[in-house]
Amino acid sequence: MHVLKKRRLSAAALLAAAGIAAYGASMISTDVASANVPASPSVNCTASDGKISGRGSTYQTIIMGDWWNDFASDVCGNVADQYSGDPGGTDMGAYNYPSTSAGSGFTGSGNGQKAANCRTDAYAGTDIPYSEAQLNGLDGTPGNSVIGGCSTFPTLPYTPQSSTFPEAADTTSPLMSFPIAGSSVALEINLTAAECGGTLPSIKLTASQVDNIFGGNVANWSSIISSCNEPITRVVREDNSGTTNIFKLYLGRVDNSRTGATCDPSLTWTAANVSPNTDWPSGSGCTPVTSATTSGGPALLSTLESTPGGIGYADLADADASTVSGLIQATVQNAAGTSYTSPASGKGANCTYSSLTLPGFSSSDAVGLNLTDNWGNDNATVNGPTYGSIDHVNATDLGTQYPICGLTFDLVYSGLSAGPSGASAITGLTADQRRTLYSFFTYVLSSTAQEKLSSLYYAALPSLWIPTLQEGFQANF
Repeated sequence: MHVLKKRRLSAAALLAAAGIAAYGASMISTDVASANVPASPSVNCTASDGKISGRGSTYQTIIMGDWWNDFASDVCGNVADQYSGDPGGTDMGAYNYPSTSAGSGFTGSGNGQKAANCRTDAYAGTDIPYSEAQLNGLDGTPGNSVIGGCSTFPTLPYTPQSSTFPEAADTTSPLMSFPIAGSSVALEINLTAAECGGTLPSIKLTASQVDNIFGGNVANWSSIISSCNEPITRVVREDNSGTTNIFKLYLGRVDNSRTGATCDPSLTWTAANVSPNTDWPSGSGCTPVTSATTSGGPALLSTLESTPGGIGYADLADADASTVSGLIQATVQNAAGTSYTSPASGKGANCTYSSLTLPGFSSSDAVGLNLTDNWGNDNATVNGPTYGSIDHVNATDLGTQYPICGLTFDLVYSGLSAGPSGASAITGLTADQRRTLYSFFTYVLSSTAQEKLSSLYYAALPSLWIPTLQEGFQANF
């Protein structure tokens, strides 16, 4: 364990250290909503050596793509391709770029943690976001085995200027972690009219039915919908997935001990929800489980399309954007038991985060820099009265809206403002890459960026969180 000393850098010191130019100053002193697009893209966006990449959570892939486009529109204007086939195009960054998604093991929340540990990208995404042991590993020696060590990653589009990952000069540094958005996890079902007496049904599921279906206890859809005679197959993620984590948090709240289970009755949802998070109730008397051969929600949906009677899960944005046809999206009974609710509310996610709280007491605590109270602990069982009894990160089964919801987080190492003249957590980042990283997340943690979420099948963070998160990020960068 270590304790991070709180740092309060002035705006001027941050600008000098991170190389933020005149436009960056306006971003520090005011919300991005009041800032004008610079007259010249070179003021804040230098394409030649300033583009950055991130990888990890597929829950945030779609919004990251839109935010990078919006960052160009709202902040710095378009930039030139860095090279032929540049995955960022005229944007300053790319997330879960094509080479990370071409095979298994390169995207998903677990690989976001691994990428952060190995310093392969400027930032990483995760929905888990980490356990206490994982946080200690991420804060520890670069590339340590707690997070799984470092293996060969796909070619990076905008690599830090390093020959190895991590490089010898990369230092131990506390990791910032902060939510950037929320969304729901949609349940998608592959049933046809022919399998259901000639009529395609709408599907309403109680919490108990969801628990028993994914617990492997319900063999045929006729037990749920009398007209549908088709065996049930569970379709799940093959990777260490934050979407899986969110879904299992929900199942744990419904009935963690799986009361009356006939399939693998000794396995609790808490025990099933540990890294690498591919464990599901299985064995004699259980319905079959299948998974895609590659990581990510789109791969799961593609597998579900070819699995008659299958039921799977994906973040709402992936489910909405999918080219997969013929799937039925279930409504699920809310936590209050008053109605069956859709994962979507118009073009936004039908989620509530009003009962969640930021961890700790300061803006630095809010970005995960308090080792006693952060985004990874379950405060209902760990910390006691000093920090309250609320689990900050579990957004499932709350209120009267859709019950399967979660937050998605980004991971950025603190102390990167030291610049390339001195060692830092990612020593190989150029001054322009650091400028881009600082400016982009100042933008993400602004009302301007958050207001875009409701039209993209996501949900904004509570508005009172935004200035605190932005302050914590800036002060510790």
